[in-house]
Amino acid sequence: MDGIERELRLVKRLLNRLLKSLEQNPKKRLRNGWMIGAEVKQVLHISQRTLQTWRENGTLPFSQISGKIYYRTSDVENLLNENYSAR
Repeated sequence: MDGIERELRLVKRLLNRLLKSLEQNPKKRLRNGWMIGAEVKQVLHISQRTLQTWRENGTLPFSQISGKIYYRTSDVENLLNENYSAR
């Protein structure tokens, strides 16, 4: 299996994990579908630095109020969907 196939399988697993987590625990969805960074990192199994890089390069849109950063659940799902392949 080459690197691309491994990456695609990882994205598929992460998408499934995110959807399952959100279905099982509606508290993961903040008011009107927003998540905080800690929840995004936990669901996607990524580091703080990766999340920061994704903010900086526009990979994952965000909103910031008084130093607190929020992410739309739909944007996290879109990120996974955009990188999903059913090969």
